[in-house]
Amino acid sequence: MLVTIRQTKSSGQNLFQVEERGQLLFQAQTPWADLRLPLEAENMRRLTFSDAQGRPLYHTSYRLLDNALRSLTKYKFLLGASAQVEEYEILDEAGRQQGSFYTQIDGIFTSQLTICYGEEQYDCYPRFMGKIYVVSIFRDGRQIAQITKPLDTWDLLDIYYLHLLENCRHLLPILSFFTIYIDARSFTQPGR
Repeated sequence: MLVTIRQTKSSGQNLFQVEERGQLLFQAQTPWADLRLPLEAENMRRLTFSDAQGRPLYHTSYRLLDNALRSLTKYKFLLGASAQVEEYEILDEAGRQQGSFYTQIDGIFTSQLTICYGEEQYDCYPRFMGKIYVVSIFRDGRQIAQITKPLDTWDLLDIYYLHLLENCRHLLPILSFFTIYIDARSFTQPGR
C-alpha cells in the first residue's frame, strides 16, 4: 500500500492531507509560529490529526517536567541501559492515551525513534540517502513500513510517501500521524 502525505499550507498554518489514490483519508495540523520558548516549552504545542471530515482522532501531549527529568538520564547507555527522551504522548479525542512517540538512545552513536501503540512497539530508523530522507519502521525485527521524503520542496510544502504492508493497514492512522510528527520535529520551518 502506498499513501501520500502532502503539506497543503505552510503560511499562517501548517496543514497536511493524507491521501490514497487521490482520496482524502486524514488531515493534520502542526504549530506554525516560531516562538522559541525556553526549556523545550515549544514542544508543548499540539500536533493534531483528524479524519477526512475534520473530526479529531489524535493529538499530542508533551509533559515538560517528565521530559526534562528524562533528559537528565540520557547517558544511561554508559551503564548499559537505554534512555527514552522527548516523549510525545498520543491521546485520542477523549484524552485517553493511545501510545507515544519518543527517541530511544542506546549508545553514543546509536539512537532510534520509537512508536508505542497499544501493546506493540515499533523501532524506526531514520537516515539520509542523497536527496531523500527515509525512515524504516520495524516490528519484532521485520520491516513493515517505510516513510520516504524527497528533500526538495516546492513553495515550502513537504511531501512524504508511506509504504505499508497490506496486512498492517490497521496501522495507517498512527503511522500517518507519526509522519506528521517527523515533519514537525525535523523539517518544519515555523514562521516562514
